[in-house]
Amino acid sequence: SPQPVAAKSTTDDVAARALSAETWRVLQEKGWKYMTGPEPYTMVYVPPDGSTHAGTMLGVHFFHSYHVMHEAIKRGHLSAPSAKPTVGGAPQVDQSQGSENELVDKYSGHQVLWDDTPVNDDKFCGESNLITHETAKFCIRLAVMFMRDDDQSFIGTLFNPLWQRLKGQGQGEATLGLSWRYEAYRNQALLSRNWCFVPPNSDLGAKGEHGIDHYVSEEEVVNCILKEVESVDQVSALYNEHKSCIAKLKAILSHAVDESMEYKDARDGKSTTKRTRRGTPLSEAKAAKPSPAEASSTKKRKSRSTSPKPKSTATPNSSKRRKKEESNVSPSFHISQSQRVVAPSFSKKNLTPAKTNPNLPLGGFVFFSSGIDVKHNIERRINRLGGEVVTTYDLKTKNKAGNLFFLSDYKHWRKLKYVCAAALGVPMLHYNWLGGIEAEFKCSGTAKPFSSELYGRYRLPIGLDHSTGVFVLQRASHARLSLRPGFEGEGKGEPIFEGMTIALALENTNATSDWRNALTACGASVVALSDIRKGKSQVEVDVCLFNSVCLPPHVTSAPLEVSQLLRLISDDVPRLDLAWAHQCIVQRKRLPLSGDARYAISLSGITGCTCKVYSMKSKCGTKGTEERRFEVGDLVQFSRGSSRFTTMGRIHSIDWFNGNENRLEIQILENDKDYELIDCPSSTKVTVNESDLTGNIVMLSSKEFPRLAYTPKNAGQASDIWLRVKPQNQSQF
Repeated sequence: SPQPVAAKSTTDDVAARALSAETWRVLQEKGWKYMTGPEPYTMVYVPPDGSTHAGTMLGVHFFHSYHVMHEAIKRGHLSAPSAKPTVGGAPQVDQSQGSENELVDKYSGHQVLWDDTPVNDDKFCGESNLITHETAKFCIRLAVMFMRDDDQSFIGTLFNPLWQRLKGQGQGEATLGLSWRYEAYRNQALLSRNWCFVPPNSDLGAKGEHGIDHYVSEEEVVNCILKEVESVDQVSALYNEHKSCIAKLKAILSHAVDESMEYKDARDGKSTTKRTRRGTPLSEAKAAKPSPAEASSTKKRKSRSTSPKPKSTATPNSSKRRKKEESNVSPSFHISQSQRVVAPSFSKKNLTPAKTNPNLPLGGFVFFSSGIDVKHNIERRINRLGGEVVTTYDLKTKNKAGNLFFLSDYKHWRKLKYVCAAALGVPMLHYNWLGGIEAEFKCSGTAKPFSSELYGRYRLPIGLDHSTGVFVLQRASHARLSLRPGFEGEGKGEPIFEGMTIALALENTNATSDWRNALTACGASVVALSDIRKGKSQVEVDVCLFNSVCLPPHVTSAPLEVSQLLRLISDDVPRLDLAWAHQCIVQRKRLPLSGDARYAISLSGITGCTCKVYSMKSKCGTKGTEERRFEVGDLVQFSRGSSRFTTMGRIHSIDWFNGNENRLEIQILENDKDYELIDCPSSTKVTVNESDLTGNIVMLSSKEFPRLAYTPKNAGQASDIWLRVKPQNQSQF
């Protein structure tokens, strides 16, 4: 068993709280374990119903030391604490805190007050995705203490502890992408500074835009963080409690940043001509460029005010040696010396939007996306590289020159924009492809959007093919020429719905508009209720498409738009679910209009309390934020009852129950090793409740899985994308 856990000796783990030996013995008696976690985690704490196998998650199945106390109290394994954990030793009881029962965390020689409410340190909060909830709370406490201590040591008391917290965001796990970092800064005008501060949402770093991609002074960093803290709703009460104190600090920092001054000079009200730091303030840098005579005069005045430099005795070899030594100096050295620099000025030329420059890697290319978290700043990054971002409704005018790209994540393959991209045949790429373009451009100065190497690693699956049972990836030959489904080779063939008239009987105009785009791209003539209200009493169409989960038995009665359209459609017209059209797009061929019960729609009344259905909508597996569609044949993961263990399988059937949750029969996909799932037609089937579902998974063939950059590479790494293997007595797909 582990020894009493002390905080890490490094200052990266700001929020570490020690567990006493006595507390740990109590937790062991309750069934807690201390064991090796999945990659990239090392040693973690596992509750009695937890686990560390592939697919498990931090904060659900296992915990870091600083979350154990709260989780144990929540589970009833410990009583509410009346102790103050300290870094480096066991907690000491202190009854002086009264009912608030605050915890004291010692950090870099300073006491920071924390309440016992758990805070989130594994995702961003605020407007600009710069800090986590825990960082926001830490910053407020730190700023208040700094101002109460007469704000004498800006670097030691305020900046250094805050910087260590910024570097430790996300528990210091680099894979989470939440940590701030140092980066070499080789600007000739800033010889006194070799490093800059780079926020987690910056991909260009020191080569990007000052004030967004990097910051060059400690005052800029603290000022930026305080502005971000103000936008964090989770700490608004704490912020408002100390608003006047923080406002005073922000006013001094804003003045220091604008005038390129040290904090103490701005605080003491020194003029810009007598400040400690030399250089041109930002407010002056933004002004018009001085004349040559004025520039020369200014240069002379500066040279007279600069202290004399010692004579240089450097030889070529010593110069090289000095540069090498300088490159090996850690960023902490530069920070500890409290070096100050002048922020570079910006001209109107430099502020011209990147997308106007056709010489950049993405110049002339157009992008649309779906389901990407705002923290990735996709639109801004694309614009900087010369590209343009549009919405789905702009596609008809933007795709004439074959310059359209789609960025998303494989999890969103049923979203309408994703379906529309597959129908258009445009290159469909994982959003991390953009990082590859940025890295290539940063290293070599050039990058090709149609690079076969990058495309091969980041191409997305079109969707789940019901005929094979696996997800199929887009072919490079199709993407390069933007070949829509039905076209092959050098554009031979025709769109899969060419010559068809398809009626859409959907629940709202937005869904109708999006599906119209996809079906029209595949050659169909699409009609809806709004198109035929002024026409004949009946309309001749080849097929009428419905959204089955918006029809009985899932709802009491069909939507009004659907009922009105049905009066205008002949009774002998095939009535199919949208899944039929989606599968046609995925398989790139027109499927028969009859013969497959999973696509057929029946509007006859449901008798009895239960019936078989082929699709359903559920909030299960989405943390209750939105409904997700599940169909027979889908690949899912689930955990039954109170078990925390996750099992993978394929939906074999769905039973709808009136007034109760649905039940699903799922055929188990056994986990062989690492990320392999054995797909055997004769494997065990189990019945689970709708609430047991935890989400969808993606399964790829053995040919495609190892080629992709976004598939898991290390055993034990949590993932929802798997490699399909067949039993030894069956052939591989």
